[in-house]
This record gives sequence, C-alpha cells and structure tokens, in this order.
Amino acid sequence: MYKVKLSNKAIKELDIIDFQMVKKLFDRIKNLGDDPKPVGSIKLKGENAYRIRIGNYRIIYEVIEHSKQVLIYKVAHRKDVYKGKK
Repeated sequence: MYKVKLSNKAIKELDIIDFQMVKKLFDRIKNLGDDPKPVGSIKLKGENAYRIRIGNYRIIYEVIEHSKQVLIYKVAHRKDVYKGKK
C-alpha cells in the first residue's frame, strides 16, 4: 500500500476543474495507493515520473519506492499539462 500525496500545485489545479471531472480524477488518484503503476500508465521520457490519462486530463506523478509514496505534482488538461516544469 502506497501513501498518496498531492502537491499544493496539484490541489490548486483541481480547484479549477469541473466537479464531475474531479470526482473521476479522485477515483483514479485513490487507486494509485493500491497500484502506483496501473495499466495505461506511461513513464515519461527524461523524468522519473508517470502519467495516467482520464479523458482530456492527465495526472503526472512520481513513485517513491523507498518510502512507499506516490507524489502527484500536476493535474491538468492535456493541452496544458506538459507546459513548464514541476
């Protein structure tokens, strides 16, 4: 079992997303605690991060094995998610 943490940036991004989509995103976020690399997750090139897709939104996160944590640091629409860094 992994502990799932959201960065302050991810929390702010969730605040501006439609409530119905946030419910779907939280369902997937909750499941990352049981399986941090679910079917459909993709490791990002050049980074120690993964992404999962939920409709037009992406969740970008890191898996920290030694402390059994999943750190979600970006949640955004697909057109904006890869702009800028963490």
